[in-house]
Amino acid sequence: MKRIRLLFLADMHIGHKTGLCPPLWGPVNEPKIRASWDWFEPTVKEHGPYDCLVLLGDDVDRDGVKNSHEMIMNTHEQQEAVIYVVNMIAAPKIFSVYGTEVHVQEKSGHELEYDIGKRLGIETHKQIWIGFDDYVLDCRHHPAGKSTVNPGNPLHKEYEINQKWHREGVQPSATHVIRGHTHSMYYCGVPNRWQGIACPALQDIGGRYGARMSSVIHFGFGVMEITEGRWPTWTVYEKPRQMEQVFSL
Repeated sequence: MKRIRLLFLADMHIGHKTGLCPPLWGPVNEPKIRASWDWFEPTVKEHGPYDCLVLLGDDVDRDGVKNSHEMIMNTHEQQEAVIYVVNMIAAPKIFSVYGTEVHVQEKSGHELEYDIGKRLGIETHKQIWIGFDDYVLDCRHHPAGKSTVNPGNPLHKEYEINQKWHREGVQPSATHVIRGHTHSMYYCGVPNRWQGIACPALQDIGGRYGARMSSVIHFGFGVMEITEGRWPTWTVYEKPRQMEQVFSL
């Protein structure tokens, strides 16, 4: 019986002071940065090995208009750090999609994730479809909008769009719609028919831009296990939370 395990890493934002940061780069002694890596490295290794790694975009975080003052390494170092993470995971198959332009494009328009893919010997796509057994995973960075009240709505919309494109003879019919970008995990769908998945991020809370956001974010990664003839299972591994301090009067 054939079985595969796929690892999904979304929104690492390597290069930002709240992003993922291997110890060879950046201010490794900063407590929040070190805590994130000290959780990620052993946890991702513990639940491997993986047959496939899917990078869901926003791997890096260049000097964008939102947070250039919060960069902790230059774009060359960011790319090197992403490659370090990918090589550490050592999945035999790698797929990659582009993230948000303000994070992953230089001001000239050059795509940093294109360079990363080229270094890894893979192509980076705007959207990809991965097939195994009777299942098709529709993977892209951006969902169709975001709803705090009904977070499943964008995933439903993405599935409906896929089905329309399928009827046009353009896209394969997806059983799983998998997205990043929102930094909030969620799933919805119809059992044994289709599933929509919003992945957690690997960028922690904090920073000036993040401080303006009220939505809950989730720090972690997702693993999908597909066994031939069975509905795939989706598991999320999260870094433990810490309660905020209450100040006494």
